[in-house]
Amino acid sequence: MEKKKKSFPKNKKKSIFTPSAVNKIFYLSIVVLFALFFIVLVKTAWLSDDSFITLRVIDNFVNGYGLRYNVVERVQAYTHPLWLFLLTLPYFVFKDPFYTPILISIALTLLLLYLLIFKLSISRFNSIFIIILLIASKSFIDYSSSGLENPLSHLLIVIYIYFYLKEIEIQRKILILSFIISLSYLNRIDSILIYIPSLFYLFYQNHSKKSFLYAIYGFLPIILWTVFSIVYYGFPFPNTFYAKINTGIPKLEIFSQGVYYFINSLKFDTITLVIIFLVIGITFIKRIKIHYYIVFGILLYLIYIIYIGGDFMSGRFFSLPFITAIAILVSSITFNGYYVKLFLSIIFVLYLILYPYTPVKTGIDYADKTFNFLDENGISDERGYYYQNTSLWKAINGYKIPQHQMIDVAQRQIEMKEKVFLAGAIGFLGYYAGPSLYVIDVYALSDAFLSKLPVVKYDLIYGRAYEKKFNRKPNKNWRIGHFLRPLPEGFTLSKIKNDCLIKDSLLNEFYKKIYIITQSSIFSFERFNEIIKMNLGLYDKLKSHYKEQEYVETNYYDDLIAANPNSMKYYFGKGNWYFRRQIYDKALPYFIKTIQMDSTFSLAWYRLSISYFYYKDFSNAFISLQKAKKYGEKVDSIYEKALYEKYYLQTLNK
Repeated sequence: MEKKKKSFPKNKKKSIFTPSAVNKIFYLSIVVLFALFFIVLVKTAWLSDDSFITLRVIDNFVNGYGLRYNVVERVQAYTHPLWLFLLTLPYFVFKDPFYTPILISIALTLLLLYLLIFKLSISRFNSIFIIILLIASKSFIDYSSSGLENPLSHLLIVIYIYFYLKEIEIQRKILILSFIISLSYLNRIDSILIYIPSLFYLFYQNHSKKSFLYAIYGFLPIILWTVFSIVYYGFPFPNTFYAKINTGIPKLEIFSQGVYYFINSLKFDTITLVIIFLVIGITFIKRIKIHYYIVFGILLYLIYIIYIGGDFMSGRFFSLPFITAIAILVSSITFNGYYVKLFLSIIFVLYLILYPYTPVKTGIDYADKTFNFLDENGISDERGYYYQNTSLWKAINGYKIPQHQMIDVAQRQIEMKEKVFLAGAIGFLGYYAGPSLYVIDVYALSDAFLSKLPVVKYDLIYGRAYEKKFNRKPNKNWRIGHFLRPLPEGFTLSKIKNDCLIKDSLLNEFYKKIYIITQSSIFSFERFNEIIKMNLGLYDKLKSHYKEQEYVETNYYDDLIAANPNSMKYYFGKGNWYFRRQIYDKALPYFIKTIQMDSTFSLAWYRLSISYFYYKDFSNAFISLQKAKKYGEKVDSIYEKALYEKYYLQTLNK
């Protein structure tokens, strides 16, 4: 028998990537990317005007005025009770409107990243890969600050998915998930659309009476808040809900605007929607059944975005479905093969470097250069619009932040001791003016009466901004998220006198019902009777005739003059309103009335001169200009020269 040769294993070449070395590379990569993520968060952090609406409510609350925007009435001008209460305690301690929301937002976002990497991720590559994706998403980064509720919404959905995937007893799981849904509802009502299908799926698996009871326990925060909201405010939903839903705009117009919202995101933040739809596709292709119902929730939410017409803030509504898709990706989708991982890494790193709108390219001079406040469909880069006014990075670099023209306007209202002011942007103005100023919001976010009226026939405010940029009228008579309401005659007077003085009798009756709900004693039979009837729509007939109204801002000035006919500034205000719109013949009598009451008012003389000029009364224009100069007004030399030429030519012809 032939003797077998003893075989020895060949010496294998030892890899330099030992498990210990791989761990070190992984953790080093995580540290580097985490640091980059943190830097991007800090450099992009900002606050929106809308965030200061909430901050005014918080300031009123901690100073004993209640949960109100205008202290004289109970109106829920904020969308997010949970976010508001989260900010309240640190605001109560520090009284700081700038760093409080920004630092809390950053802390929540860092906690979110920790959960994604160390609690949900199923591979080292996924952990590294998702940080790159998060940094690349303009929607996610922009609204990881802003002072709005998005960071808390992001964190809640990730916590929900963590417990949804966790192996725990089904009824306990239903209790936990129902409670998280309640928190999400209190943070933003429409966010629960993402949660509903997966919770229904769990009920389908275990539809016992005990499971139903556990769900009721979990939903107690929703029930308790809704009861509080009805008792305190008179309505089950935030006033912002009524302001943006009760518009009277044809649904087809709203749906088309929703489609434009998707197109806008694809253009300026391509990766966000690509990742959302990629994860949806992979989930069904790979048959990851456990995530089917989370994906159904994403789809339901995306349909809802189209249904409501999207938003005026570019990308804001996509941050929640994006982070939901990221949580699915990191927790269930694997990428096999060295070359696949290398290819994906290169693609998305190149996206970060080459794509013009990625957040990593944000510098201290970042501004809304692309949108110039709004695109053709009324959608704007809100971070770009407010970044120069509220940037954390600018504050760190020694700039005076926050700064905004509406803060200056607020200061003037304090100095002039105004009681009422009309505005379209009520955040900065309301917060910095303090509780003594009643702010009338023409877009009705803070007004329970105006929010129940249909929108005006044509939004002059949006229209003027649009025409200035595009040299043509907008293709819609309204701007999404900004639904301008009419100002009925006597409405402002009602606010000043704290009475019901609207000239339209039916509308005044409707106003009385709102007045009882928002300003009368909370616990009265009459008030609760009106609350029930109002919410059942029994008073809609009182306002059904008030449709297709024009926006008449002069009604505001007429009411101010009626309240105080001896106040020169109101006559000047009305004249100035006509002047800014180049309706010079109508501006003339109000400027004349102004200088009759104060003959040294140089600006009134100057604008009277210009009004006379366009009215072709060059003699009076010349006299008025001399008066303006006499009382110290700086005049434009080009205008002065043109007037002199016209005046002397007219004199010679005589």
